[in-house]
Amino acid sequence: MNRVGFRRALTVCAFAAAGCLSALPARADDMKDNPKYQAWAKFKPGSNSTIATDIEAGPNKIHLEITRTLISVTDKEAVIESVTTVNMMGQDHKQPPTRETIPVQIGKDQIKSTDDKDVEAMGKTFKCKVWEAAGDPDAKPQAHAAPGMDPSKKAVIYASDEVPGGIVKIEATGRGDKQVVFLLTAMEAK
Repeated sequence: MNRVGFRRALTVCAFAAAGCLSALPARADDMKDNPKYQAWAKFKPGSNSTIATDIEAGPNKIHLEITRTLISVTDKEAVIESVTTVNMMGQDHKQPPTRETIPVQIGKDQIKSTDDKDVEAMGKTFKCKVWEAAGDPDAKPQAHAAPGMDPSKKAVIYASDEVPGGIVKIEATGRGDKQVVFLLTAMEAK
């Protein structure tokens, strides 16, 4: 994979994973409480969590790690900063931090709760709420990207109240219909 393809793959993976529960504009009467906001609102700034996955891109194995940190929270929004690190061919590539503002409400059809499930991560069992985030049918994965999360397809998120940001596990479909699974590897609740 050339350098341009690698950067595109990294960008697609990072933005898709960090934005799995992001809000799209909707009319006020079509809004509901945003579970992503709620997952951060109970923690203090500085709280963070890290999710990671391993992806095969042809002969290359890529380890992708995303650390999300709560910067601020108000009664209207939470602001988080995400830092993505990719290890490819034994070298770490740390991307510049990105910030996301998470509104207190989202459109009713964007995400739905299905049930509860226990998920193993970090050597312990987390009781998680299972959420399905609708894919954006207008989103197009980049043609030369390695298998990362495809924003046009739905993602299943396993979220626990114990974890800053909630995410314990994400199951999503990648390019070429490959399954991509992110799992919680570290957290610090403040």
